[in-house]
Amino acid sequence: MGQPLRVHLGQAVPPVWDEDSEPVLGVSVPVDRDMLIRRWYIHRIRLDSEGTARRVRIGTEAFARPTEWFGLDKCAMTERGLSTPAVERIVQARSTPPPAQWTTGKARKGPDADARGRGLLRRLGDARKVESALWLKLTKLGCCACLSVFGCRQRNGGVTS
Repeated sequence: MGQPLRVHLGQAVPPVWDEDSEPVLGVSVPVDRDMLIRRWYIHRIRLDSEGTARRVRIGTEAFARPTEWFGLDKCAMTERGLSTPAVERIVQARSTPPPAQWTTGKARKGPDADARGRGLLRRLGDARKVESALWLKLTKLGCCACLSVFGCRQRNGGVTS
């Protein structure tokens, strides 16, 4: 089931990226960014010391993601080759179509961008008129602190233009 694995623990022999075997790289073996993008992910191997024993950990490294490490009990050989929980997530994310931006219901036709812009400017102009009326009310009340929010140029009780 799947391809045979070829383990590269060091940099002495560069990995071979072909269809005959799946490379599993040691932590010190460099991988080109373009290779990560093209292959979606690569596998790494490390040995962790636990007392006098060594535990094998398989890592899945993908472009712009940290390497995720798993014990051998979480790994499996599948038709695609060596698989980890991270591989399953990566394959699912790349195989699932992105969610639709619009609902599949009846399409609503709206005004074009220029018409929406003109409408927005008209509403802003109306809002300024309302603020002007408020400014007059506030002037009669003599509330200079509030007037400054609306651009009041009142000084010493007199209005300047």
